[in-house]
Amino acid sequence: MKKVIFPLLIVTLAITLGFVYKKYDKQKNAIPQLKERAISVSAGSEWLNTKKAIEGLLDKIRRNPSDIKAKSQLAMAYIQESRITGDHAYYDEASLKLIEEVLQKEPQNLDALNAKTTVLLSQHHFAEALGEAKKITTLYPDVAFGYGLLCDAYVELGQYAEAVKAADKQIGMRPDLRSYARVSYLREIHGDYKGAKEAMTSAVKSGVAGMEQTEWCRVQLGKLEEATGNLVEAEKQYQIALATRPGYAYALMGMGRLACLNGRNREGVEYFEKAKQAINDPAVYEELTEAYMLDNQRIRAEENAQSLVKILGGAHDTLSNHTDLPQHGHYADKELAEAYLKINDLEHALVHAHLELQRRPDNIDVNEVMAWVFYKNGEATKALPHIEKALHTGSQKASLLWKAGNIYAQNNQEKKGNALINKALKINKYLRAELL
Repeated sequence: MKKVIFPLLIVTLAITLGFVYKKYDKQKNAIPQLKERAISVSAGSEWLNTKKAIEGLLDKIRRNPSDIKAKSQLAMAYIQESRITGDHAYYDEASLKLIEEVLQKEPQNLDALNAKTTVLLSQHHFAEALGEAKKITTLYPDVAFGYGLLCDAYVELGQYAEAVKAADKQIGMRPDLRSYARVSYLREIHGDYKGAKEAMTSAVKSGVAGMEQTEWCRVQLGKLEEATGNLVEAEKQYQIALATRPGYAYALMGMGRLACLNGRNREGVEYFEKAKQAINDPAVYEELTEAYMLDNQRIRAEENAQSLVKILGGAHDTLSNHTDLPQHGHYADKELAEAYLKINDLEHALVHAHLELQRRPDNIDVNEVMAWVFYKNGEATKALPHIEKALHTGSQKASLLWKAGNIYAQNNQEKKGNALINKALKINKYLRAELL
């Protein structure tokens, strides 16, 4: 009898252990894992330190699935990884999974609420993000970060007066890189380039050289110089960014734009191709398409533009697939409208511009896109109210003024139109109107 029972016990134990192992392995796999970075952005101690920190957090969660603090920290780490790699589809989803687990247990957890709002902004769910930001500032009125999120949501929804109030609140409580950067952008869209540069310079000085956030601000400072035709100063900022953070994609893109503006189109293409290897950001595809066009590489330009449409979730073969639903959790209709303009697909561009306008009727950038789609489609009369809305903050962006000038001219307001075109070229003599 014992000979029969003993093997049965062994089998039962093996089955039990197998079940426990599968359960543990399933739990392990349920935790969103860190992905390897592209080789071009994985060099240096920062990546090694990031991997070590994230692996430590993953281990804590595996050992204790109820570790709320570790899950919140991992969500924020993945948000930062999303910025660095451009892999928003993966890391946004990973962050939200962790965040929801935290909020189920602690609905008012500050770190989780901040992370959730940040992801919603990244996914362009701006109305929902505004609601979350208001919740944060109500629950935690003495925390500056919430007002920054509130500012971002207001900006994207076109509520600029409220955005200014939120930015003033944030910088009054905590004058740091984040608050200075927001002040800079608000000054820029209100036509104050000098003030925008001063604020962004303060943002750079507030950061640590080489860190992604700092070098992002430095590149924005370079773009402000570029936007006002100061190419030498712009190059200085991009070169510093590349020296302190080698292979930084946005600095490579800056160098690519400068090369093209100076007629070195093939060199510009090379810079953008390097940036494309470093980060999966649709902006790289958009600017690389332009560089290919300038370098007379028409086939590559078309292929790259089509790739951009696919990345953004477009369905080029049929209009029936276009709904108001987000692709992979991300609204990208403004970007899709711009991408379709690059390949002169005005029908799809119009569909996506309309979808974005329904969500953000007061945003100046969305109205600029809507106006330009109408203009390109030969409907300058329909373009006029949208370009006027795009101008209402007093923006001095050269490309916007140039578009507005052409739209006014087509609406029998030649004097006003020519004045705006001349003003645009005075602000930035390097404006490439053929790419607009």
